[in-house]
Amino acid sequence: MARKKIREYHAKALIKRFLPELTQLPQLQAVLVTADTNWTQLREDHPWLADYKLVAKPDMMFGQRGKHGLVLLDATLEQAEEFVTPWFSNDKVADPSIAR
Repeated sequence: MARKKIREYHAKALIKRFLPELTQLPQLQAVLVTADTNWTQLREDHPWLADYKLVAKPDMMFGQRGKHGLVLLDATLEQAEEFVTPWFSNDKVADPSIAR
């Protein structure tokens, strides 16, 4: 069986789209933020972001985000922006012993 890593955002969207009768997931309210994201436009396109406490998880395509300090809970949109923006600026190494 082929394996390919996908982002958590895309995995949840696929589950919600193709298995709605098997899951009891509430409406998926998520946004995928990249280095090119215009935060002002994001606020306009998704006004619900200001109404909820958010979870921010920079997706580095490796596990144990909690151990690496890559999870922010109960955040406002401004806190989430401050948290994820530095992760776009440079490469990260999950295990320094295998860095090349």
